[in-house]
Amino acid sequence: MLTDLTGYFDDAGGADHDFTVVSGWVSTVAKWERFDVDWKLLLAHYDLSHFSMKECAQFKGIFEKWKDCHGTRNNFLRDATDIIHSYALYGFGSVILHKEFDAVNRKYRFREYVGSPYALAGRICVKHANQWGLKNGREGWKIAYVFDKGTPKAGTLQKLMEREGLGDPIFRSPHDEYHEGKLVQKGLTPLQAADFLSYELRKIRKDDPEELWPIHKYRKSVRALVRTPSFWGKCAQSDLEYLCKNHPKIGTR
Repeated sequence: MLTDLTGYFDDAGGADHDFTVVSGWVSTVAKWERFDVDWKLLLAHYDLSHFSMKECAQFKGIFEKWKDCHGTRNNFLRDATDIIHSYALYGFGSVILHKEFDAVNRKYRFREYVGSPYALAGRICVKHANQWGLKNGREGWKIAYVFDKGTPKAGTLQKLMEREGLGDPIFRSPHDEYHEGKLVQKGLTPLQAADFLSYELRKIRKDDPEELWPIHKYRKSVRALVRTPSFWGKCAQSDLEYLCKNHPKIGTR
């Protein structure tokens, strides 16, 4: 079995938002290698050590220098989305509403099997990515899945993917990690692109919960990201109930 595709995913939202987002990009190993080069050149051009969309949006940390230079930030985000568009083949995103997750859990042994809204959102992304691969001539090819290790719910996703026979997820950092001044593990730049997407999907959900806005009302960065083919969606309560009813390992209470 060939391993020629890799998906990089990050999460956003959480308990303080009442929903969880998991999203990211899939592409070939060769394209990700070229992405890494161009992304690092982009960061160097703007004198940045790394990228975090939350810090960038709020002018925090290394992005504080752009507080009075919105044009510079806009130019950076435009260049960043151009690089993502050049190398990502497809994007995937899933939104799980905690209220609806909990409502279904009261009737079915949902949390016991799924583990957490984060794990479910990750599993949905993986399932859709696998289906996309099959539809696009990737039958017999394996997609390696890499997730940002920063989430405290990583263990629930690992268990769920094992139960579903989806392989073992890889958990890594988007940034270089140091110990006592020495580099111990290189960060994976595609996870920074996944962070970008997950932040924007979180923002869409926060600003437009019913997703009724026409695309031109969304932020420029969102409009730029949608140039890359993607599947993004939220799970309604009826979707979760359908999953429980038709899943052989999820019973009622």
